[in-house]
Parts: sequence; structure tokens; C-alpha cells
Amino acid sequence: MNSDELASDLDAQLSRWEAEVYRSLMWVIPACDEIAAQADALGLVPQAIRARLLSSDVRSRQGMAEAARVEQLALHEAAQAWPALARHAATYLVSSCDRVGRRAEAMRWAEASLRGASSDDLSAWHAEALMVAALFSTSRAGADYTLVYQAMAAVRVAGLPALVSATAANFAEVAAECGELGIASHFTDEAEAMMRRHPEAAAALSWESVARARLALSELAAAERACKESLWLEKQLGCCDVNGDPWLSCAEVALARGDAAGALAMLEHPRRLARASSAWTNARDLGVRARVMAGLQRWEEAYQWMVRYVAAYEQIRSVEGDRAVAESSQAVAVDEARRQSRHFEQLAMTDPLTGLPNRRHAEHWLAEHADVPLCLAIADLDHFKRINDTFSHAAGDLVLQRFGAMLNEVFNRSDSGPGTPMLAARLGGEEFLLAWCGIPCDAAMVRSDEIRKRLRATSFADIAGDLPVTASLGLAFGTPPVNPSELLRTADLHLYQAKHGGRDRTVGPVQRQDMAG
Repeated sequence: MNSDELASDLDAQLSRWEAEVYRSLMWVIPACDEIAAQADALGLVPQAIRARLLSSDVRSRQGMAEAARVEQLALHEAAQAWPALARHAATYLVSSCDRVGRRAEAMRWAEASLRGASSDDLSAWHAEALMVAALFSTSRAGADYTLVYQAMAAVRVAGLPALVSATAANFAEVAAECGELGIASHFTDEAEAMMRRHPEAAAALSWESVARARLALSELAAAERACKESLWLEKQLGCCDVNGDPWLSCAEVALARGDAAGALAMLEHPRRLARASSAWTNARDLGVRARVMAGLQRWEEAYQWMVRYVAAYEQIRSVEGDRAVAESSQAVAVDEARRQSRHFEQLAMTDPLTGLPNRRHAEHWLAEHADVPLCLAIADLDHFKRINDTFSHAAGDLVLQRFGAMLNEVFNRSDSGPGTPMLAARLGGEEFLLAWCGIPCDAAMVRSDEIRKRLRATSFADIAGDLPVTASLGLAFGTPPVNPSELLRTADLHLYQAKHGGRDRTVGPVQRQDMAG
């Protein structure tokens, strides 16, 4: 394999492990260490950074969040030459800062993880960054849920069942904590349905979040079932984050049932005592212990635990911190709305079948280049109706897609005239536009005819059997100031001549009117 293929292979491996951490942390660090070593040996710096980021994230999830934060800061600095990778590093920093209780710093990294997001970012990275930012935006009563719905939409598009279920479960838990029970119920149902449909996507942490949301909704039986699922997966796969604690959630369910002794047994479970926890989980533990002691009528201990709980909670969740998070999350929501607006604009200018620019895009492009010599051709597939009638419209769509891919390849070749503005677009139906700026008419005629010949030499036997797939082209040339509408009419007239001249030919201005054969 060449260098690009090796880099792609390592990226694919890392994508699989990045998805795996939503379920289990087992084997991730050794795998990342091996990938990083391979990347170092091959001089693939981005892949080495990415592997080390994931490895540090696992250590953060296991309870070494401060050390991971320091490492991630260095890796973020090293990733500056690759903006998408730097934003990915920022996403890891969000989680590590949150685990050690640095909320305002975490939100600043959440903003950084989304700032300047582009199509170069992996969809899963962008979706994860949005999810983390959205969790902060909703971690208070009366929050604006705009960013939540933006994040959920991005996660669904990313299409990773484990990410979808984890995101929905997280949103359900936070909404329930803030008293937004209708929203909590919606996301709880989605998370649970996803894990039922995709058992391979189920995680201890996601089921625990479902349990806590069900508890807030007073659905005790459902909460208990979710707790059992969480504990079973924890035993099989290990908890995937120090922010998760299924025993603590089971203790809360037991308290809701009036079983304080059972709750205490859960808090003292040997597997629980053997693992690390985050600042947030520690605060939760103190609050639950206070309620357990009260349930056991051990009032002095209950009071002491409550004092400790209040102090811990105030330390990690200050009024100033909440204000900074609220302001930052609103800014992130606005930025994401702008990004989506640009994305929707791009979609509005793109033909969904072929991926080429559409007529609207072509009209804008022609208007923008009316001040330079402009050559354009209209290409129309010959006897296209025959393909639709004989083999179905689905076959016709495949023909259009293959021709569109061919045009995309031709117009993106490095030898197609660097610095020369040019465009291939689908006008509609079986009509396509080819356009070049600043080249002689004869050169445009030759290029148009090369495309015609290449299409004729392309096999469509797997789609259209023995039916030939050819095109007729009509060419026009204009000097500044160019009238695009007039130029299109001239090209259309020449296309008409090509059709009536026998098809599978290119017709242009008088000086070189006809190319066929």
C-alpha cells in the first residue's frame, strides 16, 4: 500500500475504536499504542496524534482526567497544522475538563471544538462536539434546547448507533435533572429503542442514563430494568466513563422504593469501590449517602454527608460558571445555525442525484464570470427515454450518476488547466452544462468532444445492456461583457443541430462547426 492507503487504513481503525469507547474501554489503549507506533514509523503525524488523543481519552474516562487534560493540551498544540484534528482534540479536552469540575474551561473548549467546522471534519467528530456542547447548554433549569436538537440531528446523520443511543440517553438524563420531563421522556424512548434494535450499541453508561431519566419520570419498574441492563453490561464490558456509576443509580432506585438498606448495599458494592469516579459522581455519591442515612434514621451521619455534598456541589457548579456556560452555549447554537445555513445553501446548489452543481448554481457561476471570455457547451444524452422505458427510471438514474461521476473526474483533473475557472453542472433531466473561462473556442471544442468520445467508450452494459449511451453537444462562445442567457440560447441551437445531424456529435460556432465520429 502507498502512504495515502496506509493513512486511510489507520484512520479506519481509529474510527472503529472511537466508536467502541461508547461501550467499553477494554483493549482500546493497546490498540491505540500500536496504531501510534505504526504511524510514527510511517511518518503519519495526524494519525499518531489521533491515536494518542483516543488513548488519553480512555485514561481520562478511567479516572486520570487531570493527567489526560495535560496530555491533550500538548496534543491540541501539535495538531494545529490540521484544523479538523485540532477541533477533535478540543472535544476530548471538554470531557476531561468536565470530569475534574472545570465547567467554564470545558465550555470554552466546546466552543473551540466547533469553531470553523467544515466539510473536512468527520461527521462523527462534529456530532460528538455538538453533543458535548449541548449537554452543557442544558445543565440548568429553563435552558434553551436549540443546540440539543441541532446536536441530535447531527448525531443521527453520523449514523453510529452507539453514538445515537449515548447522545439520546445523555440528553434524557440532563433534561430529567432540570425538570424538563416531556423532553426527557422523548429522548429516553429514543435511546432505549436504539439499544433494543442494536444490542451491539448498548452501553452500561447509556442504560444508566436511561435508568435515571425513568426514575425522574416516576417509572420505577422501567428504571429498575434499565439498572439491571447497566449492571450486566458493566460486568461484561466495564463502565465506559468515570461519570457513570450504575450502582449509584441502583441505590437511587432502591431509595425511591423505600429500601434504604438495599441502597447502602449498592453504595458499598465491591466492584464499585474498586473504581475511580469524577467530580460530578463524587458529588452525587455524597447526596445519595445523605438520603440513605436519613432513610436509616442515622440523622447525625445524614447531616454530615449533606454538608459535604453542598460544599462539593457549590465548588463545581458556581453561579459565574453557570452564566459563562449559558452565554457560551448560546454562541455555539448561533454558530451551528450559521453552519447549517451554509450547508443547506450548498445542498440547494447541488444536484442530489449526481452530486454536481445544479442549474441554480450554474446560473450564479455564469453571472459571476460574465466579465471574461466564456465558452460553454450543453450536453444532452441521446435517446435517454429509451433507457428509462426499457430498463426503468432507476437504470436511467444510474446512467446519469455514472456520467456525472465522469464529468466530475474530468473537471477535477490536475491537467485540465490550473487557474482556469471551469464548471460541470446538471441543468436538469439528461442535460448537462460544461463551461470554461479564458480559453479559445477551438480548445473548448476539443475538450467538449473529448468528453463525448469518452462517454461513448464507457461501458454501461451492466445498466443498459446493449443500448448505447452517447451524447450530443452544442457549444457557444462569448466575449465580455457576456450575456449568459444569450450564450445558453446559442448553445441550445447548436445542440439542436447536433441532434438533427445524427446525434453523438459536437456542434459549435461556424469556424469549427461539427465534430463527429
